[in-house]
Amino acid sequence: MVVDPDSVLIEAARKGDFSAKNTLLAKYQPTIGWIIRRWSRTPVPASAIQGEAMKLFLQAIDRYDPKEGVLFKTFMETQLRGLNRYVNSNKNVARVPEHRMFQIRRYQNAKSLLTAQKDREPTEDEMSDHLGWSQQQTRMMDTALSRGALALSESEERGFTDPATSYSRFGETFDFLYFQMSPEEKIIYDRSLGAHGKKKIESVAEMAKVTGVPADKIYAIKRKLAKDVTRAV
Repeated sequence: MVVDPDSVLIEAARKGDFSAKNTLLAKYQPTIGWIIRRWSRTPVPASAIQGEAMKLFLQAIDRYDPKEGVLFKTFMETQLRGLNRYVNSNKNVARVPEHRMFQIRRYQNAKSLLTAQKDREPTEDEMSDHLGWSQQQTRMMDTALSRGALALSESEERGFTDPATSYSRFGETFDFLYFQMSPEEKIIYDRSLGAHGKKKIESVAEMAKVTGVPADKIYAIKRKLAKDVTRAV
């Protein structure tokens, strides 16, 4: 058995401490990013690989056992080898429209986020509320991904639209930044943009009333998020 320097954070993260998960993500982001870049020349879009990497990272937190005699960093890197299987099983994904990859990434990230927050698999209703999708749309996406399809069938494609979002070349950057935000920053982000099924609030005074976050702190958070996005893009 080894004593990992992040053992306290890992244990807290397993118990649903979202701040602990954010801290672990921030620490290991350089390693995760390096592993993701190894697959940058594959036909699979970077957005899909990033979503899968985030899922594998969260699974590593849940599955890590110091009794196996390895540090968490080593275990995490081993788990992220799953990207190899993921890329190889989706070699024909180049024909999948980029807007569909954005929707798939949103779904995968939402599922990982809600699982981390609730310490269980989210329900269809919870996923629909978070994404701002209908239950039918959520069910279609879940069915498609369960059968290992990155693209929906032709009939499913006709019945699926995502009114909450449209694809942006910066979408993957926003998704990755979102996982690093504190709980308060996520609240302000969601309310500022009307993201993740939340009602958009433009007035800082109203936002302070609805969220319970002081107005001066809202201004500070908005400035910080603006700087983070500027540096990232």
